[in-house]
Amino acid sequence: MSRHRQPEPNLPYGYVDDVPIEHDPLNPHPEHPTPIELVLALTRSERETRLRALIELSWRKYEQAISEHAGDKNIVATCSLVSGGDDSYTVANVFRDVTTHHVHANTETGIEATREFVRHTASSWGLPLIEHRPNPGQGYFDLVRGNVMARSLKTGELVRAWPGGFPGPAAHAVMYQRLKQRALARVPHDLGISGSRSDRVVFIAGRRRPESKVRSTVPYADPEGTILWISPMAVWHKADLRTYRLMFPKIPRNPVARTLGMSGECGCLANAAPGEADRWRTAYPRDPFILKVGEVEAEIAHRVDIPDHRKRWGWGGAYADPDEVEQFSRNAVCSGSCGGEDPLLDIMDPLFEVVA
Repeated sequence: MSRHRQPEPNLPYGYVDDVPIEHDPLNPHPEHPTPIELVLALTRSERETRLRALIELSWRKYEQAISEHAGDKNIVATCSLVSGGDDSYTVANVFRDVTTHHVHANTETGIEATREFVRHTASSWGLPLIEHRPNPGQGYFDLVRGNVMARSLKTGELVRAWPGGFPGPAAHAVMYQRLKQRALARVPHDLGISGSRSDRVVFIAGRRRPESKVRSTVPYADPEGTILWISPMAVWHKADLRTYRLMFPKIPRNPVARTLGMSGECGCLANAAPGEADRWRTAYPRDPFILKVGEVEAEIAHRVDIPDHRKRWGWGGAYADPDEVEQFSRNAVCSGSCGGEDPLLDIMDPLFEVVA
């Protein structure tokens, strides 16, 4: 049992700092993640007990979200969002009984074997896959070349959506919005319910509060037009996801994720860890995306309108940020886990070993 309070900047929902929270890792708090040191101290048997409590909590939060936000609506589909990584398929497996579709945002910045894995898994589970990618001329390499235009909300003029070059941490939001968010927003159109007042599609997402400062306040339910986002595993730690896979070893695992330690789908590397780009190149030197990265690096190498530090893919983890805005974003907006790695757990958690 622990009386633990997170630092003020991470407090979800505005709880005052002088109100203590009693944490029992075997009976997880429904709003505040258990301190990771308490989870790491559990035996395997205790972790399994904790996991059963988390699964029950997640289902309760899922059902509550449906009741509160879609109780009087017609739910046309319940979609598990899958990236190709281990964590997304763990979430999908927990809610497999209610899932009607898999949804994959193909950002065109990943290893082709991951996309093949996503398609094969949906087929083997007997579920239709909705897969979207950026529109022609609006993709990652178009952004890197500085060719994508957008209308300024301030002036109404057409300006570059991104000034060009490979993105660093400050550009993560731009890349996410352009490459992933827009793809997911097209799903209601696929289902014929765009703009509907009575129909809803449910997105089951794997967003978790321990992942980063940005996600530390992620809600269990987040209605967004015809989409009802549900993050039923918001208080799970990565260690809990691994415990689930230990108990249910038949969950399919993407070989790319085992090699890279991440899904291998989102390779914009705006939040790259040091050495991450080299790891991708070494593991998949002949992959079409990796080859294209090399081509575009050579293409923009002599452009004077692109700063030198943005001429190299994954520069954010390889060099000190020369731009103070980039540095602030890296420290304040996203923790290292945004890149898909969890060094603390990989090193300190003896129950789970990363397969190299």
